[in-house]
Amino acid sequence: MRVVQVGELARMALARSGGVAQPLAAFPESPYFEAAGEIIWVGARLPALHPRAVKTSVVKPGAVTLRFDSIPDNG
Repeated sequence: MRVVQVGELARMALARSGGVAQPLAAFPESPYFEAAGEIIWVGARLPALHPRAVKTSVVKPGAVTLRFDSIPDNG
């Protein structure tokens, strides 16, 4: 899954987690994930780039661990 845009808080959390994001157990089918202890939002249809958002090129699969090999620097 390719990252199109990433908010700064999400970018830092994914960098600390080695690019791994776990779905939140309480919301397994939602866009909410955890990376390095931070809540981030992942999806192709997020309404706006938020500091916690990771906009992707495709809709994410539900309730699975995501691994991002490359995290862009929006700066």
